Amino acid sequence: MGSAGEPWPVEGCGCVACRTTAPGSRAPTALAVGPGVLTSGVLTTPDGVRALVAGAGLAMGDLRLAALPAPIGAPPAVVAALPDGQGVRTVLWAEGPGDLTDAAVDALTGAALDAVAVDLRGADGRAEPRRVAHTLARLRAVDAVRAGADVVALGVTHDLHPGVLATRLGRWGARVAADGSALPASGSRPMPAWPVRTLVLGPASSGKSALAEDLFAAEPAVVYAATGPRPGPGDEAWAHRVAVHRERRPPWWVTQEGPDLPALLSTPGPPLLVDSLGTWVAGTMDSAGAWNDAPGWREQVEDAVDAVVRAWRQSRRRVVAVGEEVGWGVVPAEPGTAAFREVLSSLAQRLADASEQVLLVVAGRSVELGPA
Repeated sequence: MGSAGEPWPVEGCGCVACRTTAPGSRAPTALAVGPGVLTSGVLTTPDGVRALVAGAGLAMGDLRLAALPAPIGAPPAVVAALPDGQGVRTVLWAEGPGDLTDAAVDALTGAALDAVAVDLRGADGRAEPRRVAHTLARLRAVDAVRAGADVVALGVTHDLHPGVLATRLGRWGARVAADGSALPASGSRPMPAWPVRTLVLGPASSGKSALAEDLFAAEPAVVYAATGPRPGPGDEAWAHRVAVHRERRPPWWVTQEGPDLPALLSTPGPPLLVDSLGTWVAGTMDSAGAWNDAPGWREQVEDAVDAVVRAWRQSRRRVVAVGEEVGWGVVPAEPGTAAFREVLSSLAQRLADASEQVLLVVAGRSVELGPA
């Protein structure tokens, strides 16, 4: 960074792979601060090299650096602050694999940072873009990031296609910075204005649930409505599926099992993720005795579906619902299965008609479906 009022330059690796896959977009590996360069918790200046100690600060003219608490053996995240004509501009440089410590997040309470550079690598060194979102969620929960803050991913590897990475980061208002670009970038980068109601559809194991979770990954609070039954002692496949979904969710998400969907949709609150419509329909049909063609089951199921559609249309919170596409195969011969497909497909169409956004997911990729 140069004199007061100038942006914070970042420096990148410049490797052949980065130049080949993303010309002009080399991921930054260092932050220029004053006359020096900051990387891995070490400040290098013409006067020498200084390792920043977690919990300590450093002053260089108007520039102030503060090293935050870090795990043993890991470089500290550093907050750099410099006055400009409108006040003090602050940047968090969180380089290195692993999560920010709770102590570091607590120290940033109310900081209203102007820019955040977050590493997307886990402690095992593997890149996972959702780590950026989860760090943002933790920072937003304590008002550490101002609205419109510039958010940049560090630790970019060649495991992810640049276009895929850019799309996922864009869901959270984040980006990959090019070598030599500035932090914060000119102008603000507010969170995308997502629709109130989003319906995510796809076949089995298509990645639809993971995409739906991505949409809320940077939210500081989320209610996850798990509509399926708890795994029984003899259903290892279902138990494994539930465990995989549970492990993907951050610990601050609240899970409600077997929820009353109309009540949840009608109640104000944090964003709501419903996963999935298929298990909800199956449970509703089971309660009505549909599989045995019990008298009145269809009216009972239709009333339940109507209640969900009404609540969806009048939702008082941002909501994403995940639904299975079951109509692309052979028409089932078994009456109960055919009825299930009919009810679920009808529910999906009615929710789609009342949604601002409908996404179809195949092989983990999504396409937005326009009006009929």
